[in-house]
Amino acid sequence: MLLCLLLPNKIVIADEAESLYQSGLRLFDIEDFENSIEKLEDAVELKPDVVKYHHILAKSYGRLAEQSGWLRAIKLAKKTLKHLELAAELDKKEKDQKGGPLNILILSDLRNYYQKAPIFLGGSGKKAIKISERIKRELIKYDSYKQLEQPPSIEQNPSRSFLENPTCTNDGRPC
Repeated sequence: MLLCLLLPNKIVIADEAESLYQSGLRLFDIEDFENSIEKLEDAVELKPDVVKYHHILAKSYGRLAEQSGWLRAIKLAKKTLKHLELAAELDKKEKDQKGGPLNILILSDLRNYYQKAPIFLGGSGKKAIKISERIKRELIKYDSYKQLEQPPSIEQNPSRSFLENPTCTNDGRPC
């Protein structure tokens, strides 16, 4: 009986988290980064293991940092890095369990952060190079899929959709 009571609650939380994510994504698209962050933080609080929530939250922090003064930009940049690294880590864990290539978009955003950020904000040329190597390995994985009789669909292979049509989000919408 307790299981029956808990299961519907989890579904409600998942639906609410996804709804918050979708709202945050719409706000991101219209460049309302303050409100996007608010919605996405709530989504992450409800479902902390969802890769796309962390990824778009990181992008929202980063875009807001670009528009902010130095002191605020420093705080936002640190949050950007935190959520990019979390997104990459969660994506790797998920792919280790289920298989398939890593999300190239997350890796590219993380590499770009490492390349552009100053050292005191976590920037690192060495880390950027390591991420670039990971991206190359993922693209090689994609090329090996080509040799299969039935290559995976775009949904199974996010790097495939990136190669054909670069997007900013995991749900396929263009930048």
